[in-house]
Amino acid sequence: MRMKNDPTLFSNRQRLIQNLKANKNESFNLFIMGHSIIGSDFIFLKPFFEKAHKIYLFYHEKDYSTKLQYFIKQLGREQAEKIYLIPFFNVLQKQEDLVVIDGLENYNLVKDNFTFSIPQDKESSLIFENVQIDSHSFIVYKLRQISINGKIELENLLKVLEQFEQEYTVEFQPNFAIHIQEVKDSKALSKLFANRVFKNSLKYANRIEILNSTFEWKALYNIIDINKLEECIMKNNNIIFDESNSQFDISKLPEMKNLQIENNEFQDDANELNVKSIFEITIEHSLANMYRLIVIYNNNLTVNQKIMDIGIESTIIKIQIDSSTANVHFPKVEHLEMYGIDDISLPSITINNKISVLKVNDFADEELKLSMFFQKENNLLSKLQEIEINNMFLNTLEVDIFCDIFNYSPILRYNTDKIYFSKIISESNKNAKELNILDLIVERSEPFRSSSKTNEEKNKAIKNIIIMDEQISEFVDEWGINKEKLNFFLENYQLKKEINMQNGYQELRRKEYFHNSSKSKNMNYLEYSNAFKNELKLLVEKVRDN
Repeated sequence: MRMKNDPTLFSNRQRLIQNLKANKNESFNLFIMGHSIIGSDFIFLKPFFEKAHKIYLFYHEKDYSTKLQYFIKQLGREQAEKIYLIPFFNVLQKQEDLVVIDGLENYNLVKDNFTFSIPQDKESSLIFENVQIDSHSFIVYKLRQISINGKIELENLLKVLEQFEQEYTVEFQPNFAIHIQEVKDSKALSKLFANRVFKNSLKYANRIEILNSTFEWKALYNIIDINKLEECIMKNNNIIFDESNSQFDISKLPEMKNLQIENNEFQDDANELNVKSIFEITIEHSLANMYRLIVIYNNNLTVNQKIMDIGIESTIIKIQIDSSTANVHFPKVEHLEMYGIDDISLPSITINNKISVLKVNDFADEELKLSMFFQKENNLLSKLQEIEINNMFLNTLEVDIFCDIFNYSPILRYNTDKIYFSKIISESNKNAKELNILDLIVERSEPFRSSSKTNEEKNKAIKNIIIMDEQISEFVDEWGINKEKLNFFLENYQLKKEINMQNGYQELRRKEYFHNSSKSKNMNYLEYSNAFKNELKLLVEKVRDN
């Protein structure tokens, strides 16, 4: 510590120099607290620097930069590796100071949010084990991000944020982001959303991500009027809404580039079984910057026709479509995935001919012409690489489009089978009559249970079928689902596909089953849905083994 004017401290300083000379072979830890290391001060400190095992250099704001540069210039980078930078927190707390971070354990719960760090090697952890940082410290007013993993971290961060005094200006670092996950308490998250610092952070954040959490939509939606968000990701959440706040107008995010709303359960706060309120994604004017839009696998959610009509100019779109969608118009899409809800047929579709990937899933059509997806005046698809049709059981599939088989080798996938467009063209030239592409697909998926068995195998199979039927019946009773729909799911199960993509899976996720199930007691729908998916996977394994 700097001590030029105190004669007692000056004599101690002289004693330090004498001890250093007398104990040449002993190393020590050196703490530099508020002391200059430049000029004559460096001459005094140099032998201490050279002898020290570790150097803890305390800094205020950014004054460490000048000190480090000078140190490296005088003693080299090898000596500089001994330096540990420590933010200058109060060594002796005043009685009126309010401690917001108390000890290393508490610090570790919030450290990802701030720009400062405290060394935690074995020796340093003992030194700083009881560190205390108060609400007046400069180091807690520089937020690097808001990062929360679980309710405990949320509560500890709120303790800090709530103590920021009005006269202090919080400094949000560049590329500020908000990340929240594994918080199942909606009231705790509403408290965070109402916090002055959190609301202000939305003016600076370029990304918000909420995963595996439960929160009230109104509490979040009402605070994003002024924002610079470029990315918004919401996955695997239980989102509670009411009739007055049952909509997400994505026009409120004018800078948005990447919007992903995936596998969420939207829960009406009214909780009345006879009243079905549906959450809606809509748009009032187009967003010029948005290159990716993903809205899939959500329950109790509809996508407003305006999303299709206004013409989202994203190049990557994955979207769920229900019976309210009359037509789809995406003028600049290059990668498009559409997921049908509730056994509907494909709507009228217009997409540009520069598309590279088209995936169509879960629609009820029995006949399909590929030209129905594209602009009528030009069916030449110069950049097409893949068309995929999943969970659709067609009688006729007609390929009446042209594509570049020389540069891209485009592939047509039907459920798990695939065929190259070059083969389609070759076979078309051989056949004068209209060609049904399904006749060309010879790589059929293996059936779920094979029927080509010996007598001994058949007898064993009969026993297994009885066991399977018992397992299926038990599963139906526990989860309150329709047995015929479960059998349909199992009989059409395809081994190479994710469970979310299996034919009949969405039918098993109907919300009415949630209310019928004995398993759903003390669960919200999201917890129920995840538990159901895991148990269904186990049932599939049992049936496959039999």
